[in-house]
Amino acid sequence: MSPAPDPHPAPHADKLSTGHAFFILFAGPVAWFAQLCGSVALLGWPCFPTTDRFAIPVAHFGWTRAAAVGLLLLCLAVATASGIAALAKFNEVRGEKEGDKTALIEVGHGRTRFVALWGVILGFSFAVAIALTGAPFLMVTQCAG
Repeated sequence: MSPAPDPHPAPHADKLSTGHAFFILFAGPVAWFAQLCGSVALLGWPCFPTTDRFAIPVAHFGWTRAAAVGLLLLCLAVATASGIAALAKFNEVRGEKEGDKTALIEVGHGRTRFVALWGVILGFSFAVAIALTGAPFLMVTQCAG
């Protein structure tokens, strides 16, 4: 006699807390958004404090380029950590439910695996986006002066 099938659509749901799911799904996008907005503020204002563009940053604001690079590295670390945490969780729950994708979708099986997989995709994709967004830091001088 075979064991009774588990009626719960996500039998590994106890292995993924709400906070952990939130981190693996949203840390990468939020880190990218913070890096993008923070870099614009740190690098833009010292060059454009009024309507005129300056060739060098406003006095006492030369540190903003280093701060923007530091922010980039911090956000890159957060997005990468999110992807790594999601990958570890995906490996833990990857065998949650087996079967054809159509059959799993119909009954909602594999939710934990689905969340973990999207965490991997989002975390590493936004880490790449952060790295690419930071490439101009290395190629363009601040204030283009």
